[in-house]
Amino acid sequence: MAGALVVLAFTAVFINWYYYREIRSSLDREFGIRLRSIASLVSANLRSGYSIDYSELDAPRLELSEDAENSLRDIRSRYSLASIMVIREDGKVLFSSETGLVRPGEDYLNWNMDYRAIVNALEGKASSTELIGSEYGSYMKAGYAPLNGPGKRSELVAAVEASPTFLKSMEDWRTSLMATSLLLAAGIILAVILILKSTDSLIRARESLLRSETLASMGRMTAVITHEIRNPLFIIRSSAEKLRGKHPDEAAEIDEFIIEEIDRLDRTLTEYLSFSRGGKSEKKRTDLGRILARSVKSIEKAVRSGGLVIETAPDWVPAPFVGDEKRLLQAFMNILVNSVQSLQEEGRITVGLDRAGESYRLVFSDNGPGIPEKDQGKVFEPFYTTRGSGSGLGLSVVAECVRAHGGSVELKSQPGSGTTITIYLPAGAEAESGEEYE
Repeated sequence: MAGALVVLAFTAVFINWYYYREIRSSLDREFGIRLRSIASLVSANLRSGYSIDYSELDAPRLELSEDAENSLRDIRSRYSLASIMVIREDGKVLFSSETGLVRPGEDYLNWNMDYRAIVNALEGKASSTELIGSEYGSYMKAGYAPLNGPGKRSELVAAVEASPTFLKSMEDWRTSLMATSLLLAAGIILAVILILKSTDSLIRARESLLRSETLASMGRMTAVITHEIRNPLFIIRSSAEKLRGKHPDEAAEIDEFIIEEIDRLDRTLTEYLSFSRGGKSEKKRTDLGRILARSVKSIEKAVRSGGLVIETAPDWVPAPFVGDEKRLLQAFMNILVNSVQSLQEEGRITVGLDRAGESYRLVFSDNGPGIPEKDQGKVFEPFYTTRGSGSGLGLSVVAECVRAHGGSVELKSQPGSGTTITIYLPAGAEAESGEEYE
């Protein structure tokens, strides 16, 4: 649609300029006819009312009778001419109605530019120049006629130059065309912007609808999974714990092959449950520092390798907040679990909390292998995972939780240098000073 409007705009502008060129050519011809006629009229009025004064050989002058002067003054005023001149065949000006611009005896300024039209007039044929646009935006045009009359070779020609008033219709038409073209272009640009914004809104609405449908489908699926799987898992785990008590020598294998896999399946179910709940929150007054500390402590208990270290700042800033503590705890733990899994058995995870303007900033960094650039834009999408055993919901749960609390999440990763996830949560969503947190 936007492309079609752009093509339409160019087409409309092209048509405007095409008709402008056609009308300009037509007006040029009409102005040429008028100027030739006026030049011939000037020639007729001068034919019997002039004499040449050669007293100054370097600056000969054309002497006019009083009637001839009055006639030229009347013609110039009536036809809105810029000037009337008489030019000799060598290019000398013998008479000028505008002595402030060209004085008798001087060379005609437009001799070279209008040479062809002047030669035609010297040969006995009235002629006019092409329409010329000046550097100031106005137009210039001149007409020439032989002083001896039509069809006769002449040594002198009568020259009339059109004034801006004479060519005013041409300038008005050009100004109108430019204004129309600009308005049309502005209208098309505005239409394109509105269409692009509408398209963007439709895309977002479509994504929101698809997301809602996905959540609804997952909600139905999760209810079935929870009912059909979690109860049997509980029974299997309980049985495995009893076996571990009866056979302590084989406890390691029971832990590794039964209880550990049951726990992994249970975590997967928990992720699906968290994601399918979507925007359902139970917000209350709490503290982000306390939630963050709980998540770090829980991960530290689960990490068995002594080569993996989780570092935290010794003193976090107070971070009173109103939010869903369970969802926030799950989000923070999901990030930490991702880091632990990327580091495997050794590495370093750094966790920080501070104030950044009107927001709290929570930073999770690790020195793991990092995320390839092609995957960085997809890590927060549901079901996207680079691990065959993952559900692909860990970071999507994080993004959903942060959005539900009015915040934003950023990811920066350099392959081979680690990954940093930064969460911004609004500091305005906090409990009143002095209140105890539940």
